Amino acid sequence: MLTPTKEIRIETSTVCNFHCRMCPRSTLARPREVMSNKFFERIAVAAKEALPHLEMCTVSGFGEFAADPDWPTKLQIADRLYPKVHVVTNLSLIEDDQIPQLAALATEVRVSINALGNERFRVVHRPPPEVSFSMIERRIRMLSGLRGPDLRLRLSLSVVDENVDQIPAWLDHWEGVVDGVEVWTPHNWVDGKAFRKHSGARLSTCDRPASGPLQVQADGTMNVCCFDYNGQMLIGDLKEQTFAEILEGAELRRIRDLHASGRADELPLCAVCDQRDPPEIKEKYMVHCSFEQKSERVVRTSSGYERLATGDGGEER
Repeated sequence: MLTPTKEIRIETSTVCNFHCRMCPRSTLARPREVMSNKFFERIAVAAKEALPHLEMCTVSGFGEFAADPDWPTKLQIADRLYPKVHVVTNLSLIEDDQIPQLAALATEVRVSINALGNERFRVVHRPPPEVSFSMIERRIRMLSGLRGPDLRLRLSLSVVDENVDQIPAWLDHWEGVVDGVEVWTPHNWVDGKAFRKHSGARLSTCDRPASGPLQVQADGTMNVCCFDYNGQMLIGDLKEQTFAEILEGAELRRIRDLHASGRADELPLCAVCDQRDPPEIKEKYMVHCSFEQKSERVVRTSSGYERLATGDGGEER
């Protein structure tokens, strides 16, 4: 098996209309672009052929997936090939009359909504003038009414100075409206944004190079994980290589070997990444999770909920 993960993440857009407080978008060095439908289908098909055990396609990345005006076509392709289709969105670019289409094509929608009320919403998310809290709330509630066995809806809040006093009210506001809510101190973005302090004890590996979700960027390049938002740790290019060539290639093997041998600090991004913090440290950064015990949630990914490092593999001190 080339990789045990059951999830592929295909970034269809690096464009976003928000400038959220916790996001390093201002330091994004990659081009702002949208993946073509033809290229998306080629990647989605090739992944399923090379890795038939894949179950989930996440159609999102470091950008708002609906900034691609042809997002319904891409979700239709993903829905045809994969049992589960996961989407992360701010819901601002999905019109009210498109909400039923989103609900029909996705099996899980995760919305980041980091404040209550229009004034705080604008301060934290910094959206364009035409976008308001009431617009996003209306669409969340529309999606909520379409939930069922084939659609799960979850919300997340990242805690910053401008919303910390709203946490209890935020939880009360959304209780019973969605399938789950999470509140976190925001994670770091390797060398882009720092919200968490590095712990003294660190895991030798985060497990992502060995077993994390497949990460395809909008230009077809692959990197190791979503925290590398600038694509500094590339492992291959699907415009020129197959999945097998990339997953068996020298660069991924080098990164995996460094993690497996306790030498991840030799990789500049991994040396500063908070995802190598032990689970007990990550639990301190999780304020609330309604659908999983904290101890279990912090060792799973945010989309496929696959288990990653648990601390059993040894620690660096």
